[in-house]
Amino acid sequence: MQDMIPPRGDRSIRNITISTKHHRAGPEFEGPPPPARHRRPRRRGRLISLLAGVVVVCAALGVLVSTVFAGARIVAYPNIQEVTLPSSIEAEPNAPSGVLAYQTMSITQSASTTLQANGTQHVSKQATGVVTIYNNY
Repeated sequence: MQDMIPPRGDRSIRNITISTKHHRAGPEFEGPPPPARHRRPRRRGRLISLLAGVVVVCAALGVLVSTVFAGARIVAYPNIQEVTLPSSIEAEPNAPSGVLAYQTMSITQSASTTLQANGTQHVSKQATGVVTIYNNY
């Protein structure tokens, strides 16, 4: 209850006497007390803020780089070379390899079919014209 009494002018936390009844004395307690350890303030909030800032900066740089390099330009320079062709080309029948060859082919084919009429129809105008069927091979 001493802590609850309002302090007088001569009474301070530094002037309180400590009883030695419960004080253990031994070889491990002799000598000066160890230096007080100072606790570092927590920096977890700063670390999280710093990491968030780094992520935002990296994302901004990524967007900037992707917009700068968004397109590509391709320029092709063709290799131009003039070639003169001979004025006449000759081919030989059954020519050896390396020489232009040709073969004469003759093909004949004929076909015929019979169709049955399946009905009649009244037409007011007759068909006119010429029909020519040929195969030009």
